[in-house]
Amino acid sequence: MSVSCEWFNVDPEAVINQALQTGGGPNVSDAYTINGLPGPFYNCSSKDTFKLKVKPNKTYLLRIINAALNEELFFSIANHTLTVVEADARYIKPFNTDTILITPGQTTNVLLKTKSYSPNNTFLMIARPYITGRGTFDNSTPAGTPPNNTMVNNDTKVVVLKFNTSVELVLQDTNILGAESHPLHLHGYDFFVVGQGFGNYDPNKDPAKFNLVDPVERNTVGVPAGGWVAIRFFADNP
Repeated sequence: MSVSCEWFNVDPEAVINQALQTGGGPNVSDAYTINGLPGPFYNCSSKDTFKLKVKPNKTYLLRIINAALNEELFFSIANHTLTVVEADARYIKPFNTDTILITPGQTTNVLLKTKSYSPNNTFLMIARPYITGRGTFDNSTPAGTPPNNTMVNNDTKVVVLKFNTSVELVLQDTNILGAESHPLHLHGYDFFVVGQGFGNYDPNKDPAKFNLVDPVERNTVGVPAGGWVAIRFFADNP
């Protein structure tokens, strides 16, 4: 198991309280860890590195968890390909990649096929943050216009659904300054991620690009910075 997390040199509760008071995101952590160890890239922790001992020409199942407070993390192992087989405790159509992006609260299972090298070889395992920041928008560029997020409010609205109703929900990132990818978890349900994109969701054009054949099923999804994600689920859990 590989648990990626953040390390703060202050009380994490103080970090959260400050973010709630200012309305901004939490301060950036002082370090990132794998299984509680920061690794060799920090002056104070060169010896505090998680090491996974493996044998050549073997296949291992790695359970990867993002337990960070606020950061999406890229995970990779040098010179190796990962086969993704599961997301949030749901089997998926396997695919190969050298890097996975995992948002806070998500879990991913991958198969690691080790190289046929000598037993003493070492390969770096790394978890690094996905950083988004302020940017300018130019209507003449492919980036398009920023989301129109001026018509929002802070109240809570309740929608009562009939049992076993098929629900489609489009989540739009509503930040203008300091837009960031935002994780969302749906308690008591798994859902299908049928579409996502950047900028404003277009109800007339974007549904035509939905994946209705083999969408991934999850319980946590990251809404792209300044973008949107569309999910579908059955309201079958009273």
